[in-house]
Amino acid sequence: MRAGDSGQSAPHAAPVMGHDRATLLTTLFLLVIAGAAWAYVLLMPMTADDMAGMGMAMSPTVADGAAYVGVWAVMMAAMMLPSALPMIRLYAGTLRTITSSSGKVVRIASFTFVYLAIWVVTGVPIYLASVGLSAIDARALAYGVAGVLVIAGAFQLSPLKQVCLKQCRSPLGFLLGHWREGWRGGLVMGATHALYCLGCCWALMIVLVVAGAMGLIWVLLIAAVVAAEKLLPRGEWIAQTTGIALVLLGMAVAMRPALAELAGGCTFDVTGADSTASAGTAVRSLGRLLEEDGDGEHFVACQRRILRSMQLRLRLPLPDLRPDGAPDQGLVRRGARVQDRSRAAR
Repeated sequence: MRAGDSGQSAPHAAPVMGHDRATLLTTLFLLVIAGAAWAYVLLMPMTADDMAGMGMAMSPTVADGAAYVGVWAVMMAAMMLPSALPMIRLYAGTLRTITSSSGKVVRIASFTFVYLAIWVVTGVPIYLASVGLSAIDARALAYGVAGVLVIAGAFQLSPLKQVCLKQCRSPLGFLLGHWREGWRGGLVMGATHALYCLGCCWALMIVLVVAGAMGLIWVLLIAAVVAAEKLLPRGEWIAQTTGIALVLLGMAVAMRPALAELAGGCTFDVTGADSTASAGTAVRSLGRLLEEDGDGEHFVACQRRILRSMQLRLRLPLPDLRPDGAPDQGLVRRGARVQDRSRAAR
């Protein structure tokens, strides 16, 4: 509902310019949260297998889903809070005429909480989709990645993308057009802004999950694109350029499906036409992996991906993979010893 429809007056531009204590404290608090989230994303060992469902059970479980959504929540706080900060700061600035400190805190918290909550909820369908992806053979998945890249690129070039991006790039215009009073108004405006943001960025998030397997490089790349679109001059041009790049990348993956595996950090041939050939290719890839440098955990992450591909194609049990999908530390140590022997032999 617009400001004129609510019976309440929208904030004027002049009173919200500058800084007050509430605005500064809000900025500092959100920067601390975003910084802590980025520290978790950068420092905690999250492999592509664990995040994208390659090491999960084939059927979804509540425990796996809760863990996945928890990590997704941290990742969304890291990726989305920096670009939402101008909007939240401006909203805090509009509350300077409110004398009650607790009233300010409640309204700002309501706006921020519902904004993040909507992004966290999106982790549920993302988890279910990632589990579904683990049941798809590598060749079909490669063409699926190509399709996702092309669709995401086309959306980046669409008028709907520009409509949503305009709302994200103009905090003052958004508040003037959607103003609501009270803490309930903070909830409504936070939800509305989150939906515009979701409409603006959903395609990039799908690319992150499907094409990038939520790997760190893709997290950094998508976060940079999201921030650039919303915060830098000519953000619309950045969005369109990103769209063209995604379409071209999708076409390249469609022509060479093996490119889809480069995003995961380890590669193996996805062009095998039958089960026997696929198993042989996977075994040869595992042999090539022994010649690569890296730590034991990286070795195991790639080994599990290759073994999972063999399991999916040949429908064989793999007792080396723990049922809960967690990294097997014994396997990690074994992988480190194998690589040490391989390097010593060279």
